[in-house]
Amino acid sequence: MIVDSVGIALEGDPRNLRDVIGLFRSLGPFRSAGITVVLIDHMSRVGASESHQGKTPFGSLYKGNLSRSRIQVEVRVRGEGMLSVVLRQNQANLGRLADPFGIEIDFTEEVIATPSARPATR
Repeated sequence: MIVDSVGIALEGDPRNLRDVIGLFRSLGPFRSAGITVVLIDHMSRVGASESHQGKTPFGSLYKGNLSRSRIQVEVRVRGEGMLSVVLRQNQANLGRLADPFGIEIDFTEEVIATPSARPATR
């Protein structure tokens, strides 16, 4: 199950730990039924002296603390009909962190393709 986005699904304040914990608890029956739950969330903007890697989901730290795995997507290049991103796993409770990797995504009216995946800098 994909929830896009946490901000809309969360009935409350994303900075309030009780509201965030409530959302995660409401997902318990899905996990108990063997359904993988993927939450899409947003980070605050990266400031001049900040790195993208250091950013976390907007709001309560419990969003990250209650997640089993967290993957951050960073847009590197946005062009006509293409997007280049880096995927970086920054939390893995059930194993080691995967190495970051880059993907270029090409868009046309007929197809969305990922012709390349390559190691990325952290």
